[in-house]
Amino acid sequence: MSNQNYLEIIVPIRLDTKWHQSLVKDLAAVSKNIDWQRKGIHHQTLVFIKDGSQVNQLKTEFKKMQDKFKPITLTLDKLEAFTTVNGDKHIVCLTSSQPSDKLLELAHEARACAERIGANYDKRPFKLHVTLCKIPSDEVRLEEVKSILAKIQFPEFVCCLRDIQYRYMGGRRIY
Repeated sequence: MSNQNYLEIIVPIRLDTKWHQSLVKDLAAVSKNIDWQRKGIHHQTLVFIKDGSQVNQLKTEFKKMQDKFKPITLTLDKLEAFTTVNGDKHIVCLTSSQPSDKLLELAHEARACAERIGANYDKRPFKLHVTLCKIPSDEVRLEEVKSILAKIQFPEFVCCLRDIQYRYMGGRRIY
């Protein structure tokens, strides 16, 4: 089991929509090995911690953040894709052309907390994205994935973010 852990905010996404059905069908035509995010587990990672050495301290601090947390409204209006840093997968995700300032502030607060504690966290700039699926990059070019996404009629939708969770990689909740 990995000690990597992350603070996330759950993003409620309905999958019984025309755009999602089109996405599943169109991507299945180019890859047979798509790793779809499990229903009900869609989230935005606020901070990714690379090891478990400060879990107890982070748990205490993140719980304080959760206790004062107020729901955030987020508009998702874009389907995007990018390739992971190591190049082995393309990530298909939802994002926003106008991210919520409150969500950006929450991510900044989580990262500042990790910094204060001395946690080994991912310091790459925060990128608002809600992963829908991962596709092996050796099966299809990123440009082809983006071309498929551009043809899908994706209506913007507004969701209310209410639930912060602290988890180990693999899904086990810390709280």
